[in-house]
Amino acid sequence: MQSWRAQIVEWAARLQLPTVSGSAAFTENGALMSYSSNIPELYRRAATFVDKILRGAKPGDLPIEQPTSSNWSSIKNPRKRSASKFPMRFCCARTG
Repeated sequence: MQSWRAQIVEWAARLQLPTVSGSAAFTENGALMSYSSNIPELYRRAATFVDKILRGAKPGDLPIEQPTSSNWSSIKNPRKRSASKFPMRFCCARTG
C-alpha cells in the first residue's frame, strides 16, 4: 500500500489537487490533510461491548455509539509540497 500512497500523492501534486484522506499515512507521503476516527479508541469501545455481551447483555439492547474523538493531521509546510500552490489561508484553516 505504501507505493500506492506515494503514487496517489505524487499524481495529485502534479495536477495541483489538494489531497484529503482518511489515513494519516497519506500526510506522511505529502497529502495535504487527513481526518479519521481514533482507531485505538474504537477498539477500546468494542472491547467494552464484547465484555457486556459476554456478561449476558443482549446485543440488540446495547446502544449504538458514535466515535467521540478523531485524528486530524496535516503536512507541516504545504507550500513545500512539490508542484503545489495552495493559498496559505486555505492551508492553515482548521475547524473544531
